[in-house]
Amino acid sequence: DMGKRQEARAYEAADALRRRTENARRQLRGEIEDLTAALFDREAEERNFGAVISSWRAEVELQALEQGRAMAQRDKLAAEAAALDTQFHASEARAAQAEAKAAAMAPQHLQQRECVDALRRETEQLRRASNKDLAEQRKKAEALRVLCAEGQSGARLWCVVAAVLAFAEVVLICVMVVARYR
Repeated sequence: DMGKRQEARAYEAADALRRRTENARRQLRGEIEDLTAALFDREAEERNFGAVISSWRAEVELQALEQGRAMAQRDKLAAEAAALDTQFHASEARAAQAEAKAAAMAPQHLQQRECVDALRRETEQLRRASNKDLAEQRKKAEALRVLCAEGQSGARLWCVVAAVLAFAEVVLICVMVVARYR
């Protein structure tokens, strides 16, 4: 009788052990399936993240090209503004010379009044040309100022994009480390 009880207990213990083992296996299968699904999700996220980073890099390269074009345009306008400035000063100098010549000739040669009037007209034309050159120079300087402001705005955008990329890489590394130790 005692042998049968021991045998029954052994069967019960073995049955309980088999049930626990089966439950543990089911749990492990569920966890493996969950981890496999999470791994596939992480891999998809990595692929998507890689595509986003590639897109950002392309955008940064495009911004760099646009900024280069803007800088070239700014340099061209600066050169034109310098040339206009030189022309303006040369026109002013010619106008001053013409005025000085007219002033010197007027008291000495009253009979050449028409000549003096012609010189004054020439001086006025030169002054108008100088004023026109000055107006053009101011327009070009304003365009240069706008282009410089746009260049600075592009540089700030680059800094923001670079910071976002750096942050995104740190987040990806953290996600990969967390996924690895789960």
